[in-house]
Amino acid sequence: MVGTVKKDVRQIRVGLWLDEGRSPINRFTEKISDWQSRRPFITAIGVSCVCLLALVFAHGYGHVGAIRILYLLPIWLAVRLDGKRGGLTMVALTVGSMFGEDLFEQIHPTLEAALTELAFRALSFTGIAWIIAGVETRLARTENLALHDPLTGVFNRRALHEFWQTQVVEKGSQNSYVVVMIDCDGFKHVNDQFGHEAGDRVLQMLGKVLESETRKTDLVARVGGDEFVIVLKETVPAEARKILQRVESIFETRVLDSGYACSLSVGYAPIESVDVSIDDILRKADRAMYEQKEFKKATAFLN
Repeated sequence: MVGTVKKDVRQIRVGLWLDEGRSPINRFTEKISDWQSRRPFITAIGVSCVCLLALVFAHGYGHVGAIRILYLLPIWLAVRLDGKRGGLTMVALTVGSMFGEDLFEQIHPTLEAALTELAFRALSFTGIAWIIAGVETRLARTENLALHDPLTGVFNRRALHEFWQTQVVEKGSQNSYVVVMIDCDGFKHVNDQFGHEAGDRVLQMLGKVLESETRKTDLVARVGGDEFVIVLKETVPAEARKILQRVESIFETRVLDSGYACSLSVGYAPIESVDVSIDDILRKADRAMYEQKEFKKATAFLN
């Protein structure tokens, strides 16, 4: 899938720690989320150990008692944040902690009984961690499919709207954005002459070029048959044009090498106010894109 690193769904929701207008709780949550995306194992074990220590403390004061099923909570957290690696690590720490508590309280009459209980917990907790990891993997795949275009691997329209809400609207106007609408000229001719498989390859080429030539903070989405949108963060229209000139040059070279003839029509819409809806911005970029398309047709006719 195109640009796997960029497609982590969590990255849509990760913000800057010092964003103005954000509540301390939101900034703290985003800070943890950003740290987790960069150091998942350390974050998973750290958060899970805090939970485990709280349970140990509560158990020591008699507030947990027989409800030791709660010791599965830190294991679930570790799996949720880091997958099987974090989950199995937390299984070892949790089982070891429970074994130490049993020895301290002298629950088992013999060491053999304590070791038997240790082995049983280790096996059962490992199995549970494995099941949780499987469920989390399936949920992540489902969420991934819901936010990505299956053909090109870039984001879809739903992800575009979520990005707009979480990264643009909620963060205010302190960042400059440019929305770029892109249409593939000649795509219908490729479909008609070479078939839909060739058309799919062209779209996949375009998706790869857009992903490779943009940053992790930007968003690339397919919003129609051969229409793509890029949301460029901390960018002005002049910089956006330079990026798209490079994209168009690389794309045209690749499709030409594959035996096809396609070009790009591009429309730009700088975001001047977060009070404007994403649909209005897209319509503005779409009008600019069609103006360029008509200009190219008129120029080709005169030549």
